[in-house]
Amino acid sequence: MQKAWIGALALVAALIIQGPAVAAEIVSLDSPGLVGIRSAGFTLDREATIGIEAVGRESDGDGFSWGGNDDGNWFSFGDNDGDDLTAYAWILDADTRSVVWDMDVRDTDRGELGDLVEFSGSVDLPAGRYELYLTSNHAGLLNAKDGDWSRRSMRRRIEEIEEDVTHLSVSLTSDVRATTFTPDGVREASVVAITAVGDSELHRRAFALDRELTLSVYGLMEYPSGSDGPADFGWIVDLQNGERVWDMSDRRGRRAGGSSKNRMLERDIKLGPGEYMLVYGSDDSHSYAEFNSAPPDDPMAWGVQLMVSDAADRSALSEISVPSRGQPLIDFSGARDGEFFEQAFRMARDGEVQIYAIGEGVDDGWEWVDYGWIIDATSGETVWAMDDRNTFYAGGADKNRMFDGTVALSKGDYVVFYVTDDSHSAEEFNSAAPFDSDAWGLQLYAEGGVQLLESDEIQEAQGMLVSITRVRDHDRVRERFTLERETKLEVHAVGEGAGREMYDYGLIRDLDSRRIVWEMDYRDTDHAGGAHKNREQRDRITLPAGEYEVIYETDGSHAFGDWNDRQPDNPLLWGITVRIAE
Repeated sequence: MQKAWIGALALVAALIIQGPAVAAEIVSLDSPGLVGIRSAGFTLDREATIGIEAVGRESDGDGFSWGGNDDGNWFSFGDNDGDDLTAYAWILDADTRSVVWDMDVRDTDRGELGDLVEFSGSVDLPAGRYELYLTSNHAGLLNAKDGDWSRRSMRRRIEEIEEDVTHLSVSLTSDVRATTFTPDGVREASVVAITAVGDSELHRRAFALDRELTLSVYGLMEYPSGSDGPADFGWIVDLQNGERVWDMSDRRGRRAGGSSKNRMLERDIKLGPGEYMLVYGSDDSHSYAEFNSAPPDDPMAWGVQLMVSDAADRSALSEISVPSRGQPLIDFSGARDGEFFEQAFRMARDGEVQIYAIGEGVDDGWEWVDYGWIIDATSGETVWAMDDRNTFYAGGADKNRMFDGTVALSKGDYVVFYVTDDSHSAEEFNSAAPFDSDAWGLQLYAEGGVQLLESDEIQEAQGMLVSITRVRDHDRVRERFTLERETKLEVHAVGEGAGREMYDYGLIRDLDSRRIVWEMDYRDTDHAGGAHKNREQRDRITLPAGEYEVIYETDGSHAFGDWNDRQPDNPLLWGITVRIAE
């Protein structure tokens, strides 16, 4: 009996000495500064009660943010979509990507400093993997600091907020042992992933499928209110032909948490066997980790990823190296304001060339101002051009358009062109730049059988007698040619005409008789594209042996290099050409 009593006392003493399980810190995050996100991951091997201590910042009443106009005058605005906190914490289930706890201003107490608020509480979590986030969203304050603002009250307010954010923090404790990891935004079922995309970035991942496969897409994008398309988004390219087979640009998805412009897209797509490239591009603001308004619930997943759930399907997909385009045969990239490029080339046999071009086209009757095209050097006809049907949104401003694909060409000689107007180019964009801004212009890639030519080689090959093109305002250009015998000729002229009268036009005169043997007549012209007054005339004529003079004359407006209305489809041919017909 005495031994039992002594044993009981020993057990009680041991319990008193050991005490209850002591909660230990699992993870903690300190201030991300004025704008930013901090994160940490932790794994629980069993259910646990997690203690949370957090310091955030409450909105100062106007949605907080400062911005500025071009004059440097600052004004208040907000994009918190009803949120009451500009700095806060939350916990995400790493597997389901759903929020399991978030900091609500109604559950906080006013802090001792500035607009700080404090949360002290707990949340019960089952075994699993979790991610802790702490965000600070004061993007407008950074703008105000960089602006020319001298009001003392504003400077004082900025200093107060800067002091506030130094105290932001969150820490988690538990009496259950936990292991930690570094979050990367990649879901467990992902086979190809582009995540944590920052400002002005363009990412590519290539993959191959050995059979038809259904892939699940999980993507986050920025879709500003009132915009016709997203500012940050992804797409898939078929590497065999360069065609875009899927993209996020015409899909709004659903709310992704935080700002209303954060959108999430989850859907299945089916792709056949082949090689593909997953691409994601972002503009110059609102991305990981410096979102300019409230971030999405799953901020590190900003980007796009492809997933499969079945192990057998996973084996059908393999990630491959992003193919290099190699050196372009013709490179007009980096095009600046007011530039014009041209290069002749010869196809030794029927084949394809690959073209990667970025330009500017306005969706108002689709007027193109920075664009590329290819003409058949023999006929002068356009065989390919950037247009609304074959180009895609290139990111940034809506007017940024991209062509990325192959063009089939028959054996023969061609000329590729690229032209820019006086604004919005690689020199300086007057609106948001495209994802791949350095490539503004055109690049042509080709394998064997394609040869670069000089312009005079083409003219000789196609029997050109006279080429008067790119004629400007107030000009009168003359060239002569001689025929040794009766010859069939092809005449092509592009000019300006309206009301049955021509203002920029060409003619051919017999120098012996001084008689006009051919003249551009409005009634015989066709629309040359662009403004209705752009006219063109193609004729086949036969002239006897003799000496002739070709004349092209322009008035004081609307000519090459200085259009007062929409330019023709092929502005470089403004003028007249005469060649021997085949």
